[in-house]
Order: sequence, then C-alpha cells, then structure tokens
Amino acid sequence: MELLTPVAERPKTTARLAPRLDDLTGKTVGFIDNGWWSMRLLFDMLEVDLKERHGVARVIRQDKSKSSPVPRPQLEALAKECDAVVTALGN
Repeated sequence: MELLTPVAERPKTTARLAPRLDDLTGKTVGFIDNGWWSMRLLFDMLEVDLKERHGVARVIRQDKSKSSPVPRPQLEALAKECDAVVTALGN
C-alpha cells in the first residue's frame, strides 16, 4: 500500500526574519489593512493596547487592496518609518 499526503513540502528559502524587538516602548508600529470589514475594528483595539500597555509611541496605518500585494514603494516607506509592522492577510 502506498500512502499519499496532500501536504506540500515547505519551500526552501534563505530569507532571514528581522530580529525581534526587545521592547515596544517609544517605537512606531505600522498596520497594513486589507479592507476586510473586521480589520479596522481589530486594529483600533490593537492600537489602544499597544499604546497603553506596551508604550508604543506612534501607529501608522496603511491600506491595501484585498486581492493584491502591497506595492513595493509602500513597503519601503513603512520599513523606513516603522520599527514593526502588522499586516492583515487573507480572511
């Protein structure tokens, strides 16, 4: 008997994740909103929590189309301005 699994192998990548932040105090966090109806509500609550409990100084919000990736210039601008970015993915 041959057992088949429908799970694809993980792609091999050499990309490295950015180092974790030790602390959020005084940092700028970006939000990329994909326009899904619940994301604005979630990001509103997350912004309050990040500022009140974690000392985040500033939140920058950007919108993107539900069905397309974030344009490279927009990503580069966020990378320059933000210490961390939270992005909404497919729902």
